Amino acid sequence: MAKAFKFPLQKILDIRKSLEERKAIELSQAKTELKRQQEKLENLNRIKQEALKTAIEKQVETKNLTVNDLKLNSDYVDQISQQINGQLKNVDKTESEVEKKREDLLTAAREKKAVEKLKEKKLDSYRRKKTKKDNKLESELAIRISKKNNGERE
Repeated sequence: MAKAFKFPLQKILDIRKSLEERKAIELSQAKTELKRQQEKLENLNRIKQEALKTAIEKQVETKNLTVNDLKLNSDYVDQISQQINGQLKNVDKTESEVEKKREDLLTAAREKKAVEKLKEKKLDSYRRKKTKKDNKLESELAIRISKKNNGERE
């Protein structure tokens, strides 16, 4: 019975595959976090627009806003603007993390691919040697049969 092909670096290949899968999961989680941060930013922008719209509507309705009302609206809009600036930084940071995770995944995929190519080469070599050995065995068997048949004829 011919022994089956056994890749000596199979454990390394398995580790690289699991590492690539883990990096893909990390990238997916980072993308989800980025989407969450972007939604938070959009929500803050929406709140700011609504606050500005409400202030304008009040001014049009009452036509006599007090300085205190204007100050309150201005402070509220400034507070939201500061939150928006902070959220923009969070979004930028998260985008950087997504890019880093993407690069990590690409690196892991390249490393796995290198071991897979090595495995393919070793498997091709194994198959060529096995085919050559099988052909040699068949030739020897054919020669023996031929000699046996020639010996019986004489």
